[in-house]
Amino acid sequence: DMTYTFIKKTIAIMACLLLIASLAGCDSIAASGSSSDIYINEVVSSNSFSLVDEVLGSPDWIELYNPSSSAVELEGYALTDNLKDPHKWTFPAVSIPAGGYITVFAAKYEGDEELLCTGFGLAKSGELLYLVDPFYNVVQQQEVPELVSDVSYARTADGSYGYCSSPTPN
Repeated sequence: DMTYTFIKKTIAIMACLLLIASLAGCDSIAASGSSSDIYINEVVSSNSFSLVDEVLGSPDWIELYNPSSSAVELEGYALTDNLKDPHKWTFPAVSIPAGGYITVFAAKYEGDEELLCTGFGLAKSGELLYLVDPFYNVVQQQEVPELVSDVSYARTADGSYGYCSSPTPN
């Protein structure tokens, strides 16, 4: 029957559109639970002196912020610069305290497990950075523009982002 065929095609098209929309990603998509309170707060993609580690030197870095009144467990969350590999780097058992920050080095390093290192660097020319929950939901998609050495791209008090000539890790 023609009506039945039309309904099947309409449902198939709607399902495809929903799938495409879910894969497209949106800025600041909130996952369920307290993870919606986690923000990519500050990023440096060309670090010389803004944050120096005695083991790693001066790699790129990413700061996350938890403005909520309770700690957020990050185990199973991930950072990636490629949505085809949404768990490019997965957080170990670590948490962000209430009102606190955590800094992750965007560098390759396979030593001390206390150092949080993504295994990938950030492009000085700019790129997209994603925070992904354990269930592969995008918690935040953040465009990081081209940055000069030791200038960060940081979240302001009103939630917008801008350049910061004096980065403030942690």
